[in-house]
Amino acid sequence: MNEDERAKEFLRKLYEGRPRNFVSKVDEKSRGIYAILLYLSRAEGDVCAGDVSREFHISTARASVALKALSQKGLVTSVPSEQDARKRVVTITDAGRACVAKGEAEILSWIKYLMKEIGEADLDEFLRILAVINRLVEQERD
Repeated sequence: MNEDERAKEFLRKLYEGRPRNFVSKVDEKSRGIYAILLYLSRAEGDVCAGDVSREFHISTARASVALKALSQKGLVTSVPSEQDARKRVVTITDAGRACVAKGEAEILSWIKYLMKEIGEADLDEFLRILAVINRLVEQERD
């Protein structure tokens, strides 16, 4: 198998290997909302739409729309910044934290299942390889 064929095979197996049953429970919009909530739950200091935009590499308009949707669901609050009246500071609510906790519990349950089925040695090897891939991706971005 030549290099192009190996690369295509890698991509095919990566795509086919997605945990569809797990991922399909959460649509694209929900995954984005969960990621923003997770970010807000771990943020130190004030967070504005521009911070969300930079963190997720999306436009400020898209970040604002997502934050508005979260606010309408009662998962975040938004108040004018004391330092800059043009900005709004976004804070996760208790309901938002509960959503994050539920999502983390579901993910941990899935990971525990994988760990049990895969075995410690193979899981360690996978994590080692994943770390190498992540390092190479970061190097490419720089």
